[in-house]
Amino acid sequence: MGRILANLDCELHWAKRLTPGPHKELPLAVRQALARSGQLLSVFSRGSDEVSTLVEAPHAWTPGEELLAWGQMMGMPESERSLETSASLGRWQEALWHLRAKGESAAKCNDRFFAAKLVRDPEFSLPELRAIGSLEDFDHYLKTSTLGPGDSWVAKAPFSASGRERVRRRGRILDGEERVRVGRLISRYRQLLVEPWMPRVADYGCTGLAYEARSELRIFAPHQLHSDGTGVFRGVRIADRETMAALGASFARAVQGSAESAGHALHAAGYRGPFGIDAFTYHDAAGNLRLQARSEINARLSFGLVARALAEQRAQSEFDFRL
Repeated sequence: MGRILANLDCELHWAKRLTPGPHKELPLAVRQALARSGQLLSVFSRGSDEVSTLVEAPHAWTPGEELLAWGQMMGMPESERSLETSASLGRWQEALWHLRAKGESAAKCNDRFFAAKLVRDPEFSLPELRAIGSLEDFDHYLKTSTLGPGDSWVAKAPFSASGRERVRRRGRILDGEERVRVGRLISRYRQLLVEPWMPRVADYGCTGLAYEARSELRIFAPHQLHSDGTGVFRGVRIADRETMAALGASFARAVQGSAESAGHALHAAGYRGPFGIDAFTYHDAAGNLRLQARSEINARLSFGLVARALAEQRAQSEFDFRL
């Protein structure tokens, strides 16, 4: 019997290990909400495997234990079975039990600056993505950069999820409580990633698996993401034909190509296991529909993979769920 660890707070663990802090624990209400969502990981159970949430058993494991985790953390046991290629096992869900990255590699690859440093296709990328390490740098960025509609922008910590540890505002003057908050985030994380805030037309994701040998990847079809007006994740829709049609041929190729290039970069950095990217469409200043083909890289499990597994379990070509 193995155990599925629904550690949906893994970004906090990585932040504690790699950034100055101090980092507060998540409020109990947030932890309970994450624990409820984590129960969906039971779709990967092989029958007798148990699901442990971060509320029930926070970050607990034993050496030699069969473990499938949402995110790989420092100190977790290594997989006792090496899965060389996709042909080694028939089901991709089973591969998740054997493709386990070292915690250090997972932490490095989930840092937003890992994704920001990768080569991007300018046709499918936001302009003015910048690393900011001081309030003076932030002031210069706001005064000189092309921002979103109404001079909107967003500053994100290198480790965070679901809209936490970020500041999203309008305007080219950083003062008052906004300045205090940004200053605290810079102190806590050393650097922030800042970019124009573009209101979404639609959000998408694309998931995959990185295997051991020959940089082999498995890339799934893109899926639709349900997000609120602030870009916070709310759910997933698996409907491959519909999603490909909504994206259009050019955008669909760009999203899958971005996922593939991200997978190769993850593999080169030593990461093995599940991963996903986020993407979105938006209108530029001229009203043209544009694509941000890779806004995030998540070197961990994701609800895109959970939803796909649920769809396959129920033999449904379309599946929709919201948190």
